[in-house]
Amino acid sequence: MKAWLVLLLLLSGCSRQSPLESAQGHLNAGRLASAEKDFRRFLDDHPDSVDALYGLGWVYHLSGKAGLARDHFMRCLRVDSGDYRGHKGLGSLALEEGNFAAAQTRFRDALELLPDDPAVLHSMAQTYMGLEDYPKAIEILEPLVERVTQRGEFGVNLALSYSKLRQFERAIEVIESSLKRKIRETRFRAMLHELRARVLVRMTSGRLDPTDCANTQPALLETLKIAEKDVESAASITPDLPTLNDARLRIHRRRGRILEDCPLDVVNSLE
Repeated sequence: MKAWLVLLLLLSGCSRQSPLESAQGHLNAGRLASAEKDFRRFLDDHPDSVDALYGLGWVYHLSGKAGLARDHFMRCLRVDSGDYRGHKGLGSLALEEGNFAAAQTRFRDALELLPDDPAVLHSMAQTYMGLEDYPKAIEILEPLVERVTQRGEFGVNLALSYSKLRQFERAIEVIESSLKRKIRETRFRAMLHELRARVLVRMTSGRLDPTDCANTQPALLETLKIAEKDVESAASITPDLPTLNDARLRIHRRRGRILEDCPLDVVNSLE
């Protein structure tokens, strides 16, 4: 066999992903069915792999199958009680269910096993967000966004917390800074675009002066155009993002209200 062909075959073998790596890649990209298939394939040969059990638990968690997710997170703890991920997964389920006390307990247990873990700290911040204690969430998230730049979800929730406090300009700053970074999971880039669209729509609220349409209406319509571009950017990244249609509807309704109070023909006649 020719030397170049041997080298090609060797390089191909070295670059081939394992089922576990493939599964994690699918999970990061939001391809849950493919992730489930690869995690299960890996578990067939490695039934006590906490990596695979935890990953599969998240597949089911994101799919809305809480019972299966809980079973896999509990199996993580049975396989290795010293691994923080079982507690983190169970805490995430409690958070999803609105059981904030249980969530905080699980996240504290996880942090005792792995102090200062960014993912667990982020989950704790989400718990504070669930309790509507946004200043406390921001206190945790601000340093996380600067310390772990590739985790897009940190930027999403920091921006969302500022938005909830009606600090819209700061929310936009966080989103734009996050979008400039290399985000590990592409779906969070889509979520940042979608969140910016929502924030922009909120920023148009109360800004229209029907007695001064020529000076207030055009800028608001331009802001809504930018919001539309963000929604389409999000759709191009993650077409099945569940909040996209609602974001489009909000833009449509806000434009309708603006045009009802300041029709285009009236504005044009005033210019």
